[in-house]
Amino acid sequence: MPALPHPLNAPGPFHVTDDCIYCGQCTANLPEVFAEAPDGLAYVLRQPAGPELLAEAREAMERCPAESIVETKTLSTAAPGSH
Repeated sequence: MPALPHPLNAPGPFHVTDDCIYCGQCTANLPEVFAEAPDGLAYVLRQPAGPELLAEAREAMERCPAESIVETKTLSTAAPGSH
């Protein structure tokens, strides 16, 4: 069964899945973006705004031992057939 996004995640490209083991790393290092939910798991409180927070959120994603922080990529808006 695929991991599901936590229901409290703020809308946007980053989300925490239910694979979270709540090690506390993301919430301790980036409380502007991640928080602990009442169920004991982490979730995205606010989407990262600006290049610095975006870089820090991506770093948290790389450090997550459960690999439960996910960034959804947006589709390219290039015209069909153009490369």
